[in-house]
Amino acid sequence: MLKDQHFAANLGSVLRKLKPTRQVECVELMLTANNMTVAYAEALLAATPPHLLVSEKRPRKLSGVTAEQMVKMEREMGNLQGQLKLVEKSYGQDVLLLELSNRMLAFLRERGQATRSQISVECFRGKVLLDASLEHLLASTPPKITVRWDERAGSAPGAPLRVYRLVAG
Repeated sequence: MLKDQHFAANLGSVLRKLKPTRQVECVELMLTANNMTVAYAEALLAATPPHLLVSEKRPRKLSGVTAEQMVKMEREMGNLQGQLKLVEKSYGQDVLLLELSNRMLAFLRERGQATRSQISVECFRGKVLLDASLEHLLASTPPKITVRWDERAGSAPGAPLRVYRLVAG
């Protein structure tokens, strides 16, 4: 993980005090935060529970930090790691949703309005599920698009057509 990274030479000595699983967690946190400093590594070390330390013994205390503050830091670090994992899980899906939504907005800007079928076939060549993008655009504040329900031509069977249009603005 650190192959292409620049970091201080003594960063390794801090990380070696951690068990391998905790080393990986800390390096991932440091890479995500784009903070490869020894000070950040020492803060992560200080917030590491004893069972994840190589010596199973607490590292030297940070000056000016009480035991109560240390417990709070450990708890907060655990919460942040959990939140980070959730963000990492949804990030790719969120980026895809935004990309699809942007393509749909550009298509509607060009066409003025389009049915769901037209968006699917002409904008995405029928290869993308649209529901999440449409819901995202309709639910955004303020909404980016509107939907109008039209009857099918010539009393054709089926549900009414949904016609999507950019919100004027």
